[in-house]
Amino acid sequence: MFGNNFWSGPNAIWLIIFFWLSTITVFLILAIRRYQKLTKGVKSGSLDKIIQKLLADQEKSQKEIALGRGEIALIKDRAKNYFQKMALVRYNPFNQTGGNQSFSLALLDEENNGIVISSFHSREGTRLYAKTVSLGKTDEAFSKEEKAAIKEAIKNRK
Repeated sequence: MFGNNFWSGPNAIWLIIFFWLSTITVFLILAIRRYQKLTKGVKSGSLDKIIQKLLADQEKSQKEIALGRGEIALIKDRAKNYFQKMALVRYNPFNQTGGNQSFSLALLDEENNGIVISSFHSREGTRLYAKTVSLGKTDEAFSKEEKAAIKEAIKNRK
């Protein structure tokens, strides 16, 4: 059946045509599947319309991304003025009280501007004091605990 005569006659031509058609059919099926994936969700329209819609959607997305980046930059700029650095130092300023019930709380922004709130607790009562901090600098008006709170706040950004 498959002797030398099989490959020399019309059988060989039919076999070559069969393999050729099989190969073309496989490529056609793959191309149709790709086209169906590309047009998934589209009711009707040409490939040109689909591509135009995709390009329009992409342009819209790029505009939205640019708008989002602008809003993020604005938020970052505004956030510089919010308290970002905090530290609490507890201590005992007077020997007659028992425990570290007094404190200094430093609240600073990105540029180390802010306030220090200090509470002094004694037997007679509690007093609160607030001092402004500019660029993280302290002077003689600040106690050592307030200076420590400011230094720790600058070091520990939260």
